[in-house]
Amino acid sequence: MFKKILLLLLSFVFYFIILGEICYSIVESLGKFTYPLDDTYIHMAISKNLVEYGTWGINPHEFSSASSSPLFTLLLALYFFLFGVNELAPLIINIIISLFLMYFVWDFFKNKISNLTVFFLLSSIIIFTPLPNMSIIAMEHILHALLSLLYIFVLWKIISGECEKKNIISYVIISFFLPISRYEGLFLIIAGGIILLYKHKYKLSLLGFIAAGLSVSIFGIYFIYNGGTFFPYSVIVKSNLAEQNFWAKIIPFKSILENFIWKKGSRIYLICFIILIAFSLFTQFIIMFKKKKIDGVIYVIFAFLINLLLYISFAKFGWIYRYEAFLFPMVLSLFFYSAYQLYPILTKKLTLKKIILSSFIGLFLLYPLINLTKRSVFNYICIKRGAEEIYYQQYQTAKFIKKYYENQSVGINDIGYPSFLSNSYIVDMFGLGNKNIALSKKVSEEYLAKVIRTELEKKNVNVIFIYKHWFDPNVYKDYIEIGSWKLNNCCSVVANSEVSVYCISNDPKDLQYLIRSLKEFNKRDLPSRVNFIWNKSYDNLY
Repeated sequence: MFKKILLLLLSFVFYFIILGEICYSIVESLGKFTYPLDDTYIHMAISKNLVEYGTWGINPHEFSSASSSPLFTLLLALYFFLFGVNELAPLIINIIISLFLMYFVWDFFKNKISNLTVFFLLSSIIIFTPLPNMSIIAMEHILHALLSLLYIFVLWKIISGECEKKNIISYVIISFFLPISRYEGLFLIIAGGIILLYKHKYKLSLLGFIAAGLSVSIFGIYFIYNGGTFFPYSVIVKSNLAEQNFWAKIIPFKSILENFIWKKGSRIYLICFIILIAFSLFTQFIIMFKKKKIDGVIYVIFAFLINLLLYISFAKFGWIYRYEAFLFPMVLSLFFYSAYQLYPILTKKLTLKKIILSSFIGLFLLYPLINLTKRSVFNYICIKRGAEEIYYQQYQTAKFIKKYYENQSVGINDIGYPSFLSNSYIVDMFGLGNKNIALSKKVSEEYLAKVIRTELEKKNVNVIFIYKHWFDPNVYKDYIEIGSWKLNNCCSVVANSEVSVYCISNDPKDLQYLIRSLKEFNKRDLPSRVNFIWNKSYDNLY
């Protein structure tokens, strides 16, 4: 037992070494720890407002459903309530969840596979998820991965005949929390429910569906009661729910083609998942014919496949490789368990056929090994670059707003840092934090521009900070472009290197105040990596 515990502790150490190195390099480079995504600050803004004002939203006294993970937002709010608002809170929460994830993997497999295989499995989860990197992104993805993994483990036990009361209760509880960690969790519950129906466990399957539906409905009803939509605005904006065509929502061939067939990166990683799961399934079929008995893990593999099919139909991979991260602990667990079972079959009484088969399998697995290693390396680079870009762009924008437009209304398209750092009223022009803008997405550019203008007028917004190429020019036709903050180096994480600053054209006092504020801020506070490029009309003012 001591060896088993030692291997778990070594995995913890390995995780902290990578995590510590990335954190240290970010702080050393910037002088402060900064998350590599603006979205992390959206969670913090909502959680802060929930604790301080009792409001679920990016603005202190106005509801808005900008979080795609209600459960993570609540966990963050609980931390703020107990320990106070702290920028490190989401990182600390993710570290704790990561340790739990590794512990539950270790606990489930410690008596099923060898100690060395468990260690390789844990190391692979750390490297390929990649767990430290997702911890630094500090969003809901590790929580989603943990609950997905626990769901798979409990399903595995139940299908294998371990129908004790504690497993039944665990299944229902996990089914309740999984979809509110991320709404894609519904796919796994549907997949597991189908398998349970096939195994004639009708009551348990129904209980799982009810638990999942109940948690989603509780938040959905709460959102509607507060004037929102059943699903968060971010889910509507980024998913097929935004499609106007009914059949595009139900049969998303276009989405699959765009996100997984024509998009090279997503196609490569999808193939990696298919190869790993195909190997696991192939191994289990060999064992089934050898033992003349179906192992419960086969049903779990099919549950994963159904989940994967639903996922690629209604969601997507990408954006610092975070969306698909939850799949890795599951698929790696299935792969290593199967590999451990196949190894003695291939090595016992070596024959030419077995040598050829082993060589073929090795070549077959080189594809995911190479490509997933590349993915982890690129992710490591993106994390460090992303932190720098968020610091030099969103953080500087937020500092400017806090210093010069505190308690005033501003329009912006990246709402996280400004809504967390300042007490300004934020009009989210992209729509993640604004119902009317979110619902107008994909109707038409003309209609969307009209809705955004209306929202800006309603809130008396005099200044906006936007990526102007994201918007129809009609959105800002009544505003004057003063200039833009531009990052010197090319961007790899933030969507655009320039944040354009506009002022309403009907009040000279507002224009003069903005110009004076920009001159002062750019001289005193702006880092050297960022340049402010003045509109030619204001060249003489710089």
